[in-house]
This record gives sequence, structure tokens and C-alpha cells, in this order.
Amino acid sequence: MRLNISQPSAGSLAPHCGFQFKRLTRPSLQVLAFHCLLSLAFIALPQSGLAVELRDSDQVSLHPTEPTELTLTGQNLRSESGQVADLWCSSPVTFEVMDPENKDRNRVRYRVTPTKPMGGVVTIRAYTADSVSQALLFFVTSPASQGIPSDTTPPLKPPFGIDLKSKSNGDTTIHFECNKGQILFAEIIGSRIGSSVDGVLILSDANKRELTFADDHPMTGSDPILKWTAEYSGLHHLTIKDVEYRGGLRMHLRVSEETTAGRTVPSAIRRGETRRLKVTTASHPEPLCEQVVHIGMSEAPGLGYVPQRSILSPFIKSDQPVYTETESERLPVPALFCGKIESEKEVDSVTFDARKGETITIKFLSTDGPFVGDLRLFRKNQKVRDHHFGRDPNNSLKYKVPETDTYRIEIREVLNRFGIGFEYCVSLRNDLAPTVLRIAPVKPGDRRIRNDKPHRQVWFNDETLPILVRADRRGFDGPITLHAELDGKRCKVDGRIAEKKNETEMQIHLPEASPNRELKTLRIFGSCDIEGNSMYIPLDLSEHIKRDFEEFTTIPANAGHTIAVVVTPYEEKKK
Repeated sequence: MRLNISQPSAGSLAPHCGFQFKRLTRPSLQVLAFHCLLSLAFIALPQSGLAVELRDSDQVSLHPTEPTELTLTGQNLRSESGQVADLWCSSPVTFEVMDPENKDRNRVRYRVTPTKPMGGVVTIRAYTADSVSQALLFFVTSPASQGIPSDTTPPLKPPFGIDLKSKSNGDTTIHFECNKGQILFAEIIGSRIGSSVDGVLILSDANKRELTFADDHPMTGSDPILKWTAEYSGLHHLTIKDVEYRGGLRMHLRVSEETTAGRTVPSAIRRGETRRLKVTTASHPEPLCEQVVHIGMSEAPGLGYVPQRSILSPFIKSDQPVYTETESERLPVPALFCGKIESEKEVDSVTFDARKGETITIKFLSTDGPFVGDLRLFRKNQKVRDHHFGRDPNNSLKYKVPETDTYRIEIREVLNRFGIGFEYCVSLRNDLAPTVLRIAPVKPGDRRIRNDKPHRQVWFNDETLPILVRADRRGFDGPITLHAELDGKRCKVDGRIAEKKNETEMQIHLPEASPNRELKTLRIFGSCDIEGNSMYIPLDLSEHIKRDFEEFTTIPANAGHTIAVVVTPYEEKKK
């Protein structure tokens, strides 16, 4: 509900309300005023108790072409009248409610049917006319996931996949058979679907003697992959656990002769462009598949996965021009340079020109693998700066250019590792303003800005969307222009952050009316002018995304770098 409450004078009270007060005593007036204020306070309370939330699922994986039934749990997935929340998926699917007679408002069973083959990681959200839930991520794989076998059931035979949750007081052991000489991969898909599970895989023989194990990477937290060659034919045991014994964390276990960890070449695509991508894996050194992939402007910059079933081959959706090792040894700036470490102690290098006075920001973008970069910056043959990203993987190297000249960067892997998973995308920018935008906290009584979860919004056709934006200034005091895109379409924006000011309320206009209730993605960013150059200012949503994901650095860009918005027709608001 939206209130527009004025503060009339005592003289205007009677005609405004349509009646008059006569001969009321002071105590009566005080009681009446108290009841009025109490009613207004109740109306103005946030409707958070009615918001839809999506917290868990009994499934972690979806089949790429066949229906999958899954039970979603959360909050207010059914209304008091029994109406079930709509679902949105990042891939084209249809949804069917399988338990319409169930009265449990916090649990609904759906059937998800792909209308086109799916692949990679897909996102599902629940939404109503009044709210939108957090995202749940699912791994697309076949064969379909099966239940955890008991000790009395026959051992499994690869390939197989199992959806499971970590145990707070123990572990899970799977019994399976394999043949001597068979090369197998056992993998946990956890961080890649937004789970904070710190998984360990332990392989044991038929007598439960440990043979080998795999842990996640201590620096990047990438999911563990256990590769081994069977030394005998027969029974084996595979134990899965969270090292901190935290219970209820989602993960998928896959055992197969094919690994899920893929390499994408090239490992980035610029938004609005089309490229042919090749996918290889450690089990398939030759291209496993080739796909022509187009990244539309509705896609947020950040991590993506090639839509290939049972393979998680990451790439970066970029706002910058993309160059590869084979395309250029000299870069214009800004640019995104893509490469891969293929041999021990390999050193890649690339040169670029920089102007005196500009600040160069160099950063490795996460491709969801174990690669940890070591960066060294040279002017001619003199090293002027270096950065070991193992100490701070999410940081960047900033360099104030002292003289216009040609510079060179050298790229290494800190532990001299190489192969699948050791691809990198290094961003070079000279267009970043020393400022970051954030969503400012809203006063509890301000109901014009409804949602206490600003990365999840509701937008009615007849209104502008108000969002309170704060600039975290780091030495820049000039005015900031604000921009917004809804599903890639530019929106008219009222409001800008004035010079030496830190905050403003921006009003975003819907680019076009929506005839039906839809879930869309909203991207906000800023720009400013510094010494005649247009500079880019990003919006940092990480403090809000952390409410939904403990492990959010490896989730797809559209789930982690945009605002989810339910656009609702005007008629629905009146209901």
C-alpha cells in the first residue's frame, strides 16, 4: 500500500475529513489522536511478513530435456486463499503445481518441464504481485539425479549423480562398483550453485581403507574434483562431508568418466556480440562441443556458463572489448584480455599504452576455477608494480601513470599449475571513477520505497520506481549521473547526485507498460566527467546479495549483479 499523507492545519481538518468535532474534552482528543496515530503506524509497517521467500529445494539438479519434480520450501509460497506463487526460470520452461490441495503455505511441489534443451546453471525465483524471492541455482545434468542408496541396495555403477545435503554430525558414504583401469572423476557441485559447502571427497577400497581424497581449493574455494584410475574391479566407497560439519548445505555429487569442469575458448564475450565458443574438458582434450553464443544487452556483466548439459564451462560476459592471446599482443584500454596457462612456469604478457595522469585498474575476473593470478607491471624493462592475488583474490592493482608510455603486464599462476581450470580474464580499465554506488538504507517509516531488500523490488505500471542511492566517494566530488536498464532497455531516470553530495533518491521510469505480471532484471550504474573523460561508476550490491548467498562470488551474473523486479500491471495493484 502506498500512502500520501499531508500535514493539514487544524483549520482545514473539518472539510478534509467530511465531518466536524464538537465539544470534545482534552482527554477525548488525546485518546482519539492516539488511535489515529496507532492506525497510521500499523498501515505504514513494512509488509515483510507477506513477502515470498525461497529458501530450499529437495532437488539440486534439473534434467536438460525431461520434466523434473521438485519441492520448494520457503515462506508464503501460497497465499491465504491458496493461490500459489509464480516461478521464473532463466531458461525457457513451463511449471505445473503438483499439490494444489496442500494447505502448507511454505511448501509447494512443482513439475519443471523444459521447452528447449537446458544446460549449465539455471536460476529459479518465486514471485507474486507484491514481492520476489531470492534465487535458487540448479545444475543441469543427465542422467537424472537419484536418491542416496542404502547399505542393503546393490552398489551403483558410473555414471551417476546424487542430490544431497551435508550432515551436521557426520558424513554420507556412497557404495559403487568400477572396473580395473577405469579413469573416473568424482565431483561436488556446491559453490557453483551458490552453496557455502566446504566439501571433501574421500575414496576408500572395499575394506574402507582410504585410497585418496580431494578438497576444495584453499584460496579460491573452487569445488573439489577427485580423479583416479581404478586399481581393481569391484566395490569402492566414496565419502562426502562438509569439513566444518554444517548441516543442510545443498550439493550435487557426480561420478563419471566425464568431468563437469570445462574450459571455454574464448573465455569471454562482450555484451551485444556473438562468438563461437569451444568447450573442452580434462576427459575431452578435443572440443567437446562448439556453440554460437549471443550475449544480449539484457545480460548483466559477470560470470556465465555455456548452456551444455552435465558440463560447467564458465565464461565472462563483458562490458569491455574482448581480446585473446591469438588476436592481439597490444591492447587498447579499456579491454578484457583472455588467456590460459597450458604449461608449468608459463608466463603470458601483453602491452598497452597509457597516458600520464590516468589511473589504470587491473583485475582478474572470476572464472570459477582454481587459477590464482600473479601480476607484474613493467614500464619498458623496469618493474613498477606487482600484485599476488592469492593474498586477496577479489582485489585489484591500481597504478597512477607517471608518464605517457608503453607498459607491459606479465601474468603467471602463483603455484605454477596449468591445464583445465587455469584460464583467466584480466580486466584493464582507465575509465573507472574513484567512486562506488550503493543502495542506501531507508528510514522505517518511508513507505514510498517499499522493499527492505533493495536487490528485490516491486514496480507497478503506473508509478516510477524510487531507489535511494548513495555514492561512496573516494576522492571525487563532482556530480554523478545515474542510469538504469530494465532487461537491457534504457530507462528514463530522474535525479542525480549533486556535487559534493553523497545521496539522492532516483526515480526510474518504466520503458514500456507490461500487460502481464513479469519478472525482469534491473541494472543501475553511474557516470561522471573527469578532465573531459566519461568515467564509469558501478553499483555494488554485494552487501544485499550476501543475504541470499553465503558463497556469491561464483554465482551467475544475473543472480548476483542485478536487481530482480516484479513489474505488475496497475489493475493487479487494486485487487
